[in-house]
Amino acid sequence: MMSDHELAAAYAVDAVDELERARFEQHLATCPSCTEEVRSLREATAMLASTAAVTAPASLKASVLSEIATTPQVSVPSPTAAPSVSAARRAPWLAIAASVLAIAVVTLGTLFVRAAQQRDELSSDLTAVQEVLTAPDAQTVTGEVGDGHASVVTSASLDRAVFVGTGLDTPPAGDTFQLWVIDADGTPTSAGTFEPDDAGNATRVMEATPTSGEIVGLTVEPDGGSDAPTTTPILAVPLA
Repeated sequence: MMSDHELAAAYAVDAVDELERARFEQHLATCPSCTEEVRSLREATAMLASTAAVTAPASLKASVLSEIATTPQVSVPSPTAAPSVSAARRAPWLAIAASVLAIAVVTLGTLFVRAAQQRDELSSDLTAVQEVLTAPDAQTVTGEVGDGHASVVTSASLDRAVFVGTGLDTPPAGDTFQLWVIDADGTPTSAGTFEPDDAGNATRVMEATPTSGEIVGLTVEPDGGSDAPTTTPILAVPLA
């Protein structure tokens, strides 16, 4: 059975039964941290869904449709089979994954028309995002980045983490955002660089996986990234 705190993500996307809902809402009335987590998750999900609904340029649509025709698809269970409790509880998470995947396709869509190696890398990233968001042990921490929001979803069983940002500012010209995993001794490890799209959204499979007690940081660095942070972090969220 999940603890009250662990129910926050499932509650935010309506993936709890009536007993869990009643129990968690009683807990929510006295827990500011869970209240903030639910608010941030719901806001991020709404932003992801609305962004995914934006019509892509015709050229991008054509290239994506071309890729779909040659990309293996995930099999769908027979409609006559009764969904298990586990499948029913995962349905909302699959909706989130679909939204995040749609954003990733749009923000990284130009890679679809490049070399086969780059296409394979993009496909791998999209698969990784889906796997982390739908993992049974997925856990989420959130934080503020200026006027925007950030969520870090981790899965210990997969040894992977995904960063999702919404409403982020654009880095200054010649600069980029860089993610860091900072251990208990304060030693930073680069987790990759990225730039948000025009709407301020970004989805990034982290190149290093944070664990309990470590901190996920975000800094502005010169293009190409740095070996160690050179600016004050604009995000620093600890993993409980």
